[in-house]
Amino acid sequence: MAFIGFIVLVSVQCFLIYNTYKLKDDEFYSTEKNILKDAYRSSIRNDKIFPGGQAIIDRYLLWNMAKFDSLNKISKNRLISYSKLVMDSMILELKQKNSIDRLMYQLIRENQLDTSLTWASTIDVISLSFDGANYVPIFQRNGGTKGILNSGGPAQLNKQNEVTAITVSSPTAYSYAASFALHADTPYRTLHILKSMALPLAISLFSILVVVLIYYFTFRNWIQQKKLAELKSDFVNSITHELHTPLSAIIVANKSLQNERIIEDKNKILPLTAVIDRQSQRLKTLFGQVLDITVMNASSLQKETLIMEDLLEELLLDYRLQLTSNQVSISYTNDSKSSLVLLDKFWTTTMINNILDNGIKYNNSKLKEIKIHTKQAYEKLMLIISDNGIGISDKARRFIFDKFYRNTDGLQNNATNGLGLGLFYTKQCIDAHNWELEILSNETSGTFFIIRIPLEK
Repeated sequence: MAFIGFIVLVSVQCFLIYNTYKLKDDEFYSTEKNILKDAYRSSIRNDKIFPGGQAIIDRYLLWNMAKFDSLNKISKNRLISYSKLVMDSMILELKQKNSIDRLMYQLIRENQLDTSLTWASTIDVISLSFDGANYVPIFQRNGGTKGILNSGGPAQLNKQNEVTAITVSSPTAYSYAASFALHADTPYRTLHILKSMALPLAISLFSILVVVLIYYFTFRNWIQQKKLAELKSDFVNSITHELHTPLSAIIVANKSLQNERIIEDKNKILPLTAVIDRQSQRLKTLFGQVLDITVMNASSLQKETLIMEDLLEELLLDYRLQLTSNQVSISYTNDSKSSLVLLDKFWTTTMINNILDNGIKYNNSKLKEIKIHTKQAYEKLMLIISDNGIGISDKARRFIFDKFYRNTDGLQNNATNGLGLGLFYTKQCIDAHNWELEILSNETSGTFFIIRIPLEK
């Protein structure tokens, strides 16, 4: 509806501007044309078209009047054919002896008119009368160029640039009626009209601009409101995504504690209670930090120095505990020793869990293999996580870190659980820590995530 209202407003403005232009066009040079009209009529008061023009017309028409009459009585066609020859000769001589240019220069100079004016003198209609009452037309210009007696006039001859149109006749036998006109205009007519319309044009454009700005700010506010709604939705999605891992671990650990064989062995109870304690603390952290990944940056991290190998052992213990399928194999190869790194434990755990989740979900193999390998090189710890999944195509690689992006190409049944937030979190975490990430993948050999983390001395 808003768009329709805007179109209606623009249409009304265009209609008003067009009518204003037409009015200005009709009134353009009205004063100058009246001056030129009076001066021109005065110059040819006892003549036709231009000084000396009547003598030329009389010689061609009156001297041939008897022959015109006899041909008219014999055949109209013969009259038309002969009159055409006479008119061609008459117009040619009028052009050759035309003094309209000299007359116009004189009138413009004497009346101090616009020197950019151009003009055209025309013969429009010639009719013959053999009885003084009835007229037989033998020439009519009809908008053509044949009756124009000079060159260099206005491109179009119309009522807007018509200075005067004169018809002279005599109510006597063997006479003629002649209609001729003078047109004058400036080649900058449109520009002059638009300049005279500067104020209404400015007001019209200003009103349209104001409406456009109102629509723009309204639309921008709507976009902002929409973004706020999306942020709320992102928050819910983030919480849902992050709560899944610790809740699953707590539920599995709790069910294990209900097993009578485990209850009888106190040595098995402590690891399970430790899992519940860690994951409970993770849930507490989630609620305490009011997770909003969109504002995660280096300043929001709570870094501490940890031994990466210990963190991985702890993380893998919890992760294996929540697995319900025996078709998943997770192995850890440790070629590093006591690698001290500075990191946010919460976000790092989230990042690794997300990579592990993707390695299992985007995998068509009967036995889904996840391999974790750590080694030190060039004062950095290299954390390598690989899988035997479907890999990442070149097309998908450009979008894998976009929020909510999920690529299901090549995946059996073309479906998988998840919100498309895992790798988005991963990239946010790596960027916030200022770590390095390299992904090696193709569609046949799975995916390698290589994360380079600076070592603390």
